[in-house]
Amino acid sequence: MNQPHRISAGALVMHENSVLLVHQQFAGKEDFWVPPGGGVRVAKR
Repeated sequence: MNQPHRISAGALVMHENSVLLVHQQFAGKEDFWVPPGGGVRVAKR
């Protein structure tokens, strides 16, 4: 099955020996820490 392309970006932000992380929490699921970033789904034509 073909998956549509997904445009995404991420960043690794460091300052004085610290790294910026985002705390992701979703109801009923485990939480986790990730670098900032995101994406968009490309609409079918």
